[in-house]
Amino acid sequence: MRRIAALAPVVTLFHAAVVGGADLVVLCPNALATAVSRVGDEHRAATGVGFRLVTGTAGGLASHAAAGTAGDVIISTTPAVADLEARGFTRRGTRAEVGVIFIGVAVRKGSPTPDVSTSAALRRALLEARSIGYADPARGGTGGIIFARALAQLGIADAVRDKTRLFAQGTQALDAVSRGEIELAVSPVSEIVVREGLQMVGRLPADLGARPSYSAAVLATTAAPEAARALIERLLSDSGRAALASVGFDPPDTR
Repeated sequence: MRRIAALAPVVTLFHAAVVGGADLVVLCPNALATAVSRVGDEHRAATGVGFRLVTGTAGGLASHAAAGTAGDVIISTTPAVADLEARGFTRRGTRAEVGVIFIGVAVRKGSPTPDVSTSAALRRALLEARSIGYADPARGGTGGIIFARALAQLGIADAVRDKTRLFAQGTQALDAVSRGEIELAVSPVSEIVVREGLQMVGRLPADLGARPSYSAAVLATTAAPEAARALIERLLSDSGRAALASVGFDPPDTR
């Protein structure tokens, strides 16, 4: 198993629109980056409040928040955000569940598409694949954590180890598939559907527990709690739900 190094675990994406000299800083997992960018642009147009996303793995961002990283909004897995709230790193009463997403399996566009519709079919496809890539669970990638657990449940973790490459982020595994460097990658559906050169062959079966929930909350470090709360409310609005749905997210109550 090879681990692919990254220069930094978190990448900052800047969106210009400064009000009073400061944007809202949103710690946002890669799985939600596209949708949150769209919602943020809409919010900026409506309110004049700018924003910038700090993107990375859900676990990595939660660790940054727990280390006191300055920011206004945190989005991460629901258990991680609940833990941050319990430890005082977010403002109580601001946590809201954003949605749930499946973990998907992707191959290069035009490649044969294996059957992954059942646990047995997925097991067979993984054993037959020449190479597999996913986010290194040790770096906090939700898709990687879930997929590593699925490999253990399927009883093939050792069997696929030598043909597996671990990446700092699941998006890097997907990019490696699109370049033809690996045959198959596993990552949240929302990261797959926004990328050119890929086709999603299916989702991890539900019996493998492959549908994480994400939540948002106002960080305790914010100097603009009302503005931060308003951005979360925009994410939960009808237009916010539509942006999330466009990349594969379902509402929280559809699990």
